[in-house]
Amino acid sequence: FVKEFAKGNNSVGFSSGQGGFMLWRLKIGEASAYDTFDHSHEAETLRSSIEAMARSAQGQWDVIVTDVDSGKIIAENSSNMLRQSASVIKVPLAMCVMSILEQKVQSQSELADYLRNNLFKGTTFDQSLTQMLVNSDEQATARMSEFLTSKRVDSQALLSSWGIKDTIPSYRISTEQDTWRLFMSLYNTDDGKILHYPFSHQYLLGLLSSYSSDDLTRLGTLHDYGVKVKRIYNKIGSVASRDLSIVADAGIVEVSSPNWLFPSSKPYFISINGQQRSGSNCTYKTLEAEFSDLIGIIAQYLKGPDKIGLQRDL
Repeated sequence: FVKEFAKGNNSVGFSSGQGGFMLWRLKIGEASAYDTFDHSHEAETLRSSIEAMARSAQGQWDVIVTDVDSGKIIAENSSNMLRQSASVIKVPLAMCVMSILEQKVQSQSELADYLRNNLFKGTTFDQSLTQMLVNSDEQATARMSEFLTSKRVDSQALLSSWGIKDTIPSYRISTEQDTWRLFMSLYNTDDGKILHYPFSHQYLLGLLSSYSSDDLTRLGTLHDYGVKVKRIYNKIGSVASRDLSIVADAGIVEVSSPNWLFPSSKPYFISINGQQRSGSNCTYKTLEAEFSDLIGIIAQYLKGPDKIGLQRDL
């Protein structure tokens, strides 16, 4: 085939020219990009639907949907592009703070006490992290950033040492894939690669799943599309200004099985970030509407053939 292609002696009569070919091979033991994807019919359908919606949308949409159990990507669109992540950046920032606090104690119980009893700028760490992740308070966020600076911690370098190489907290820049990797590590309480104490994982997950007034928006609207959601660990990001509008949400959604004979749940990671296309007149309201369209598409996949109930258990 390669020889015929070079000579133009093929069904379409197309020639590659006479400059030769560069061949790329995987190193032994390396997984291919192909192997990181779920190639089921349902996943392929979801990918096609998301890509079609993203092409026709007024906003620029970066999306990733993954199976937390298998670690495989179900669908994505521009998920490795650098974007403003708005308040979603508070998750890696909180993980940086917890990593530094872990170094100050000798046990999980000491860490719990340290969070409750030690102050920075007149506020306990527990109060600041709660305000930052649950209420999305910007003063608390600035306080935690200042804490890292006071300890001479380069948060970008720290994240890079964890393999999170495209996230810059000071500019609130990240990718959906970086966010996915952080949430995956956080959700696995025995991971120990980024945060060493299971308590650190459980504490931050508890904050990300705590009730806030935004719980019934963004990923929370999966309920409205008939998805049986058991729990969501997420962080919403919003910016509405004349120069920049962002509608984003990222988190792990535990979906309950509709099969009452075999009650169970399955976690999925979903990250969606929408912004205006360069030079467009896309508004914040338009982004909200298109975000809802994407949630509807993803909900159809989550409600599809029973992936977490009878078929799997049998």
